Amino acid sequence: MPPTMNTLDRMKSLEAKTLEQQLAAANAPEPKPAEPAAPKPRAAAKAPKAPRRSASQQRQSEQRAQEGKVHIGAWLHKDFKRSLMLLRAETGEDVQTVLARVLNAEFRAHKIPVVKT
Repeated sequence: MPPTMNTLDRMKSLEAKTLEQQLAAANAPEPKPAEPAAPKPRAAAKAPKAPRRSASQQRQSEQRAQEGKVHIGAWLHKDFKRSLMLLRAETGEDVQTVLARVLNAEFRAHKIPVVKT
């Protein structure tokens, strides 16, 4: 394979230099082609605001807070939801009652004070 123009140019420039300069130049990495300038980063997009809750949702939230209740959630496998729905159908209880009962059973098993509902 014939040497490229870039290699020939390098060889010619090496002839005029001292031995030390030639060694340093030979071991130097090839110059990288100029890359196009990266586009300037845009200002960080603002996160979309959560939709405002309706007045009735706000009242419900305030009522629950006054009752001393908080929302507790978890990301679980979809089969947990299916089993919870089956348990609700079997017992006729709502989700909060079922979860409170099950959590209290777990608290008892670990000798943690239960929560009165």
